[in-house]
Amino acid sequence: MSKPTLQDVAARAGVSMATVDRVLHARDGVSERSRRNVAEAVRALGFGRLDGIEVSKERDSLRFAFLLPEFATGSGFAKAMHAAVEGSPASVLDVDVLPEVHELPTGDGHAVAAVLDSLDPREVDGAAVFAVDTPGVRQAINAAVDRGIPVVTLVTDIQGSRRQRYVGVDNLSAGRVAGTLLGRFAGERRGPVALVTGPRRQRDQLERQLGFEQVIEERFPGLEVLPVVQGDARGDVNRELAIKLLEHHEDLVGIYSLAAGNASLLEGLDEGMAASGAGRRQPLFIAHELSPAMRAGLLDGRVDAVLAQSVDHIARSAVRVLRACSTNADIVDSQEHIRIDVYFADNLP
Repeated sequence: MSKPTLQDVAARAGVSMATVDRVLHARDGVSERSRRNVAEAVRALGFGRLDGIEVSKERDSLRFAFLLPEFATGSGFAKAMHAAVEGSPASVLDVDVLPEVHELPTGDGHAVAAVLDSLDPREVDGAAVFAVDTPGVRQAINAAVDRGIPVVTLVTDIQGSRRQRYVGVDNLSAGRVAGTLLGRFAGERRGPVALVTGPRRQRDQLERQLGFEQVIEERFPGLEVLPVVQGDARGDVNRELAIKLLEHHEDLVGIYSLAAGNASLLEGLDEGMAASGAGRRQPLFIAHELSPAMRAGLLDGRVDAVLAQSVDHIARSAVRVLRACSTNADIVDSQEHIRIDVYFADNLP
C-alpha cells in the first residue's frame, strides 16, 4: 500500500489542499468542522508517513513538560509563551498532546534542574526547557535524556548538553541584524551606543551581543559600543539605567536592548530626555519582542525597530519535535525553522 499524501487527506476530508495546510500548521481561517474532518482523515489514513509527518495509531496521548519562567512575575514575552503552549497541541492531529507547564523563577537554574530531575519517563514523554545556561541545568538535561526523556531547549540554547534540538531564532544573526539597523539609522551620527542585557547566563543574549558588536566594529567605525549594562525587567532598574545613560553620555547615539524590561527603558528615556531640555537628539532605540509598549513606541517614533520571534511557532515546533523524538519519527527541518521578524511602524501586524 502506497503512503498517504496530503491530496488523500484533502479528498477524504472534503476540503482543499490549502485548508489541510492551514490545519497541519495550526493557522487561523479554518472552521472547527473542517479541522475535525482533516483530523479524522489523518487518523483514518494513519499508516506509514504523511508528507514528513509520522502518522501512527500506537499512541493515544503524549504528555510533554514545559519548563517556563513563572507567569505572575515574568516578562510579556514569558507570558506570551505560556499562552502559546496552551494552544500548541493543535499542531499534532493524530495523537492527543497534554502540555504540563512548570512555572519557575526567572534565572533560577537550580529550580530548573530540580524539576528536570523529578521527571519520570513513565509519566512524561518529553520536556521543553526555557532556562539559563548553567552546569547544573546541562547535567539535568543530560540525565533526563539518559532516562529516556527527549529534551528540547526553547528561545535560548543550552549548548554542551545532549538536548535533541534547539527551538528558537539564530540569536547571533539577530544581533547582527540589530547592529545593521542601528548603524544604518545612525547615518552620519558619531558617538557611543549602549547595550542593555538581562541575566548574563542566558546564551541568547550573549550571542546577540556578539553579533551586534561584530557588525558595529566591521561596518560602522563612527560608533563606539559602550561596556554592557545589566538591567532587570523587574522594578525600576531599567528606567534608572536609561536615565543614567543619558546623563553620562550627552552624545548617546542609540540603545540596543537585548532582553526584557523595554517598557521601563522607554520610561527612563522619556524622563531623561525631558530633563535634558530642548535641542538634544533622541537616541535610536532597537529592542526585542513586540510587546504592547514596543508597539506603541514604534507608532509614536520613540522605538525605531523591534526584532521578534513567533512564540506560537516555537511552542508548536517544540510539540512536533518532541512528538517525533518520542515516536522515532523524522523531523522536518524546513517546518521547524524559526525566523527573525523585524517590525517597524509601517508593517505592524
